[in-house]
Amino acid sequence: MIGYMDFDFGASTLTLSSNTMGGWSGFGLYTFSGFDEILTSVSLASNTGFVADFLTDFSFTSDSITLNMNQGSVSQWLWPASGDIAVFDINSNTVPEPSSFALSALALAGIGAARRRKIT
Repeated sequence: MIGYMDFDFGASTLTLSSNTMGGWSGFGLYTFSGFDEILTSVSLASNTGFVADFLTDFSFTSDSITLNMNQGSVSQWLWPASGDIAVFDINSNTVPEPSSFALSALALAGIGAARRRKIT
């Protein structure tokens, strides 16, 4: 393989692009983790040029994405290669910080106490 593969995370996407010439084999599993949000779904949104395991053999947990990079190829067999792009949509939920929970609980307790004071 000659060239490179780029993994780029956007606000809600993972984009793989390549200027690789030919194909690859034996790269194994690539796992991306340490997200600040809880992942709820990952899906392939578009593909231009890749013929690879990771297009259908990927998985995710609440805090990681794993791509099977064991083998694949790109459409650009001539050097310089470009234009091979795969985009995954990533859906997530934000994780509230512990202080947010504490403030919410304090606010509810205050509302309850104020309401109880008015009733009596």
